Amino acid sequence: MLALAACGAVARPTVTPSPQATAARPSPTPQAPSFAPIQFVKPGPLYGTAVDFQEVGLAPGGTVAYRASAEAIMTYSCGSGSLTATKQLSFAQSFTADASGTVSGRVTLEMTPPLCNNSARFRPLQFETRAAELVDTVHDVRVALPLAFAQFD
Repeated sequence: MLALAACGAVARPTVTPSPQATAARPSPTPQAPSFAPIQFVKPGPLYGTAVDFQEVGLAPGGTVAYRASAEAIMTYSCGSGSLTATKQLSFAQSFTADASGTVSGRVTLEMTPPLCNNSARFRPLQFETRAAELVDTVHDVRVALPLAFAQFD
């Protein structure tokens, strides 16, 4: 055995350093889906409202379904006197989030004017929307839409 040690044939133990403990890094907290401020589209539809919206904090490439609704009230005349028509307006469409987890889109809610009987001329007097809302139906995120109001001469 001495002879081997003198020739350098003795193996020396290999020391492998232990991996250094690394502190666990918390993963970034995902941003909750939320709407950016709504942008009113001008000019919008004559008897309705249109808005551009943006929602952030979504999963990139995810599909998000949206629903918008508003109550529309139109006061009009067909010859003499005035009449009022009320209608629930709605919008439904799906969009795909981009690579940054953002969806951008446009919502248009528009009322078809009522028809007058006996060939009377339709004349709008006033139009307004109430209770207008946009909903991300996947994440149940909601935002109020600007209300429309128009007075006609």
